[in-house]
Amino acid sequence: MKLLKSLKKMRRTDVLITILVLSLVAVIVAMVCMVFKKKKAGEEKKQETFTNSFEKNSIALFTVKWCEHCKALQPSWDKFMQENQGRNDIDIVKIDADNNESIVKKFNIDGFPTIVHLKNGIIQSRFSGERNLKAFREYLRSVVGH
Repeated sequence: MKLLKSLKKMRRTDVLITILVLSLVAVIVAMVCMVFKKKKAGEEKKQETFTNSFEKNSIALFTVKWCEHCKALQPSWDKFMQENQGRNDIDIVKIDADNNESIVKKFNIDGFPTIVHLKNGIIQSRFSGERNLKAFREYLRSVVGH
């Protein structure tokens, strides 16, 4: 009789443990889904910001973290962006191609680094000069006319 009671008790305990474990798994899955949704929303916002920039007049650097040429021009580009921050006639932007694949595809960017002049969402020209601050300034002057 005691054995039968303890078996029934174990089964209830096993059922409760199973329910508890399944509940925890459901909570973890829900949390992962929420994190993924937030990350996806952030990426869309970032892409939307770049897209709005491209509808205006802009010079964009497409870069990836693993590219040595991208790393080499980074200090010059950062200075170039800083010098031209707040301009009304043109936006200077940097796009991480790994995190903005749809934009890279939209503009058919297939090598890195790539610098382009965009106006009304269309590539107007591709930069082909030296990758230094002086050359970036000259390209800007040729794009905006002053």
